[in-house]
Amino acid sequence: MMRFLIVSEEPARLNGLKTGLMKHPQIKIDVVTSVDGAMKEISGVVPSLVVVDEHIAGVSGKELIEMMIKKNPMINTALVSGLTPEDFHEFTEGLGILMQVPGDAGEDVADDMLQKLEKLFSLYK
Repeated sequence: MMRFLIVSEEPARLNGLKTGLMKHPQIKIDVVTSVDGAMKEISGVVPSLVVVDEHIAGVSGKELIEMMIKKNPMINTALVSGLTPEDFHEFTEGLGILMQVPGDAGEDVADDMLQKLEKLFSLYK
């Protein structure tokens, strides 16, 4: 069982992604709407992947990911961003973010996300 955490003040914005992920019975999805909620969720059993929206309560998604990495350097993350792929790479370089997620992500993005995560996990076997 894989556990995904979606962090967004507007979770409905990521319903397409969530719907795509829910098609996979091996995935459990939790949603939180605050920085405190996100930090609490990663304090226990760390999710397989944390999908972070661009902004959460005055904190950028990148800043939240940096906070999470300080707490657990091995956390897997994806960041919602409207930047070009090149700008996203420059903006997030060194953070080990699994992938950029478009704001209108749908089922195709969910499938791509799962494939990338499975490839990453296969490296640890």
